[in-house]
Amino acid sequence: MTDEARGDDSGGLRATGWLRVALLVGAVALTAILASSGAVFTSTNYRVVGYTAGFGTLFAFWQAAPVVIAIFRPLLAWCVLVPSFVVSLVVRPIDPSEPWPLLPTALIAYLVVQLAVSLRRSLLVAVPAWLLASAALVTLAVRHQPRVAPGPDITLFVLLSALMLVAGTSIRLVSQARNRLAEEEHLTAEERHRRRLLEERARIAREMHDIVAHHMSMIVVQASTAEYRLEGLNAAAKEEFTSISETARESLTEMRRLLKVLREEGTDPQRVPQPGLERIPSLVESTERAGTPVRLHLGQVPDRIPELIGLTAYRVVQESLSNVVRHASGAPTEVTVSAEDARLTVRIVNDAPKGKPAPVESTGAGHGLVGMRERVRLAAGELVAGPRPEGGFGVWASLPLAPASAGQSDGPSAGQTNGRSVGQLDGRSKGHA
Repeated sequence: MTDEARGDDSGGLRATGWLRVALLVGAVALTAILASSGAVFTSTNYRVVGYTAGFGTLFAFWQAAPVVIAIFRPLLAWCVLVPSFVVSLVVRPIDPSEPWPLLPTALIAYLVVQLAVSLRRSLLVAVPAWLLASAALVTLAVRHQPRVAPGPDITLFVLLSALMLVAGTSIRLVSQARNRLAEEEHLTAEERHRRRLLEERARIAREMHDIVAHHMSMIVVQASTAEYRLEGLNAAAKEEFTSISETARESLTEMRRLLKVLREEGTDPQRVPQPGLERIPSLVESTERAGTPVRLHLGQVPDRIPELIGLTAYRVVQESLSNVVRHASGAPTEVTVSAEDARLTVRIVNDAPKGKPAPVESTGAGHGLVGMRERVRLAAGELVAGPRPEGGFGVWASLPLAPASAGQSDGPSAGQTNGRSVGQLDGRSKGHA
């Protein structure tokens, strides 16, 4: 049965693991003490009307056992304990001046049960439970000693039980508030991550538009001028080139409409050439001017590579160096770009900074690893980013050079590369330096 079915309103307040074991052991020990003490009280300080052998011990255990029950079912413990107040009418103090209408052990047990009820139940349950028990206690006091007004001990008990009510309710409300805050923070973090991912995808889409639009424009120009550049074209060939030109022009128009949706209001719609591998040296130089020493190793790379792959490699290096400047400023850094087996490999590693490093992912405007992972995934590549075994941080990306392979697969999940760690890839990539 779920907590909701039982009416549990603890707000996630639970004792688990060793804490639950400790509470259970403590409850059992307290029950044993209260039961044995209660049995002694019934034989020394109280007399039982119609006394039979063993009744005092059984009665004392009845009033002590709810302490253990309260660990699991506090309301059930209350329902077991409070009826014993009525049964206690057969128990009378030997000394007529004794103000307590109940065994002192029963009153201690009730304080524990009231605290448990307040911790696990709402005020709609805890307050009526306290009122009923207090009213029953005062009624019993008058019943036991009709000629004497309830003494200060009764007042003290009512106040102590009220204190248990307030303490338990306060703890429960604080726990509920903390749980709600933690849940809201978790949802906020997820929403922030989702928003950053969508923003990065929109940014990638805008850059992709510039790349594809360039090629589409070339198709339009070549198809439109084919009949003037090529001699001897028959009517069917001219009509085919005209159809290609019109189709490409329509596609380009649709792409521009899509771009209007993707571009944020107020941004400059001017198209600029997208950076590629040729811009990496200038990127390294600007990073060195910022105070971070960077060594660049450019291996044998084909003269012509897909624009998407070149742009992705540039963005990976750009964001990695930005992270180094932000979180490990001044740490020696190494950038390696090489091609092997029809794949472009990009590796950026930095040593541990001298001071305390800042977190890699910040909550600011930067997209950080989120953008790198999304870019590499869209390019059907692989990415691993994380701390290095010898200290510092490393980013390793592998991108396909064949245009047909890009987009065929979503690639591995972000942060994973077929189970390989950053340290393993770091060692493997050093051969390209």
